[in-house]
Amino acid sequence: RLLEECNERSVATTVVYNAVIKAWGMCPDRKVAARKVRGVLGTMMKRFRDDGDERAAPDIVTFNSILAVLAKSADGQGAAEVLGMMEHWGGSVTPDRISYNCVIDAYARAGEGDIAASILSRMRRRKVSPNIISYNTVMTAY
Repeated sequence: RLLEECNERSVATTVVYNAVIKAWGMCPDRKVAARKVRGVLGTMMKRFRDDGDERAAPDIVTFNSILAVLAKSADGQGAAEVLGMMEHWGGSVTPDRISYNCVIDAYARAGEGDIAASILSRMRRRKVSPNIISYNTVMTAY
């Protein structure tokens, strides 16, 4: 309700949205959390892209927080879509190791080892260095 009021008055900022995303990340119902954080991202994108409101621009914290929620819900496809948005965003938001590891985790939790491994390859092609978490997460998918 509070977020709705902030949206109506256009006073919600990236920091406020990020706090809401983090809160949804603690929801025990992972599917609901995933749906809600994608809705928050949609609202932010509308305000930023359609309305030109720079105060609502998603940042790396926004995207990585959403990816973490999607990973916990084993929503590989949703995580890959968000990663794709990041890869084409431009400017200061580019996927980092955390971003790719979240997507790998989402596919691993879904038991999609081949797709998780392909995200690892994509990560390397994009010149993002995998770490032990990247490799171990792929292995857990098999």
